[in-house]
Formats: sequence, structure tokens, C-alpha cells
Amino acid sequence: MADYLTFKDIYQTVMKAIADSQYARTDEVKAVVNQIYLGELIACDDLYPLYWLIECEDSKNSKAPATITGITAANPPVVTAAAHGFVTGDLVSLYGIVGMTELNNRIFHVTKLTANTFSLQDLSKTAIYGSGYTAWSSGGTVNHRGLTITNCRKLLNAGWHGYSGSLGFIGPEQMHIETGWMDSSTSRPLKIIHRQVYAGSGVQYDYLLWFQGSDAAYDLRYWYEKQVPRLVNDTDVPYLPAQFHDAIIAGSVMRLGENKVQVEAGVVWPGLYQKHIDNLKAMNREWWKNNKPYERSGLFLA
Repeated sequence: MADYLTFKDIYQTVMKAIADSQYARTDEVKAVVNQIYLGELIACDDLYPLYWLIECEDSKNSKAPATITGITAANPPVVTAAAHGFVTGDLVSLYGIVGMTELNNRIFHVTKLTANTFSLQDLSKTAIYGSGYTAWSSGGTVNHRGLTITNCRKLLNAGWHGYSGSLGFIGPEQMHIETGWMDSSTSRPLKIIHRQVYAGSGVQYDYLLWFQGSDAAYDLRYWYEKQVPRLVNDTDVPYLPAQFHDAIIAGSVMRLGENKVQVEAGVVWPGLYQKHIDNLKAMNREWWKNNKPYERSGLFLA
């Protein structure tokens, strides 16, 4: 028998504990299980991310600027730039366009069409309404501004391979005061920001943007805390060490029994749940103490 619990194991055990032998409260129990799992246990340590959720991505890179030779007044606009090098999911800023000036100084999501063309969307991946813009006349440069990242709850650190030091985080206020971060000049980027955008469908898009725009190809390496998905299918397994799967049960029973008067609901389950949380946090902090001591100076305290 496996030492881990599946979603079905968890919610059925909770229903037995609350004496719901007819499974009348299945939907409610499933919702509470996810609330305990995602809202409390995964987020239980407010100082350090749970160490097993930390991932490193090292397969992405920046691109050099590209010269625009045409833009169609379409929905979305299609930009022509010979051998542009961009891929779907890249973020770009356009500068120096004559005619279709509505596209200047903005950040767009790219969809690659061919080696020489790509279309433009906003960061919710909605097509730009280019047919209402002034016709393109001449000129324009495309600066690589960032890329799409996936499965990211929080961006922790990033840097360019072969260059010492990490990229610093930048906020909107600094970008407004120090306007050079968003102008048309390019360099090896020094600042980053993590942007999360939600489409009308509820889909979450995550972006890593850098400042200034990139002047050349640099290999990127970044660390992030994974976005943990909801438990949906019966066979789903929590992103927790197996010894803490029972914590989801204890927390769920406690929440579902908060208005009850039984000793188990009022005393036993809350105490058991708190013990699980204390042990989970202690294990996580012990790992950070032993394995990542240099990062305890502040990197993950924000």
C-alpha cells in the first residue's frame, strides 16, 4: 500500500470523520480540503517557501533587437522584421514607428507566425485592434522585454549565465521616476519584475519582464516557487511530503466541525492540526538552515 494519500483517500476519510456516510456533503468537503491544502498548508511558512516547491529554469534566453519593415493594420497587427528570432510567449516593446504610432512605447505579447513575422496581443493574450490605427509608414525597432513563465507562484531570483550578481527587482514607482528603464535604449538588463495577469476566462498568465530591453542574446537562469494546482481528480496527490497528508484531513475535519460541540471537533482535531503545521514549518526551516544559509539574509523574506 502506498504511503501517500490521494485526493479520494483524503476527502472520503474526512467524510467518515464528520459522519457523512451518505456522501451528501462531497462538494463541500472537497472545497474545504483544497482550502486547507492550498490556503493554509502550502502557505504555512511566511518566511521561507516550502523547499520542495522551488524550481530552477535555465532553458530560456533574451534576443537582440529587430528592425521593423512593415506592420499591417489588422486585428491583430502583423509585424514584419527579418529573422526576428522571437517565439510565441515573448514580450516586446516597439519604438520609433512612423505612422502607426499607437504601437510605440508599449509592451506586447508575441505570437510567432513565420521566421520574419509575428502578431501582437496584450498581456491577457487578447488581440490588439490594429485596424483602427493609423497606417504604418516606416521605421521601428522591436526590443525584447521579457517572456512567459509557467507554473510560477512567486519569482525568487534571476540572473544571466556567465555574469556575476542577480538581477534586481524593480517596482512601478522606480520605473516612473527613472524613466530610462522603459525607453528605447538597450543593454544587458539589470532589473526584473514578475507580472501576473488574469484573462476574462480566469486563466492566469505569468510574465518575467526585464529592464532595459535586451541588446543581445543572454542565457537566463531563474528560480521560482511553483504554483500548486487544486486537487481535482480522485488520483491527484498533494504536493506535500507523505507524512503531512494527514494534516489536510485534520484541518478539514476541524473546519467542518467548528460549529459542533463534540470534544473531537473542539479540542482533538485543532490540536492535531496545529501540531502538523508546527512540524511542517520546523522541517522546512531546518532545511533552509542546513542547505541555503546564505539565502536567509533576506532573499526569501520579502
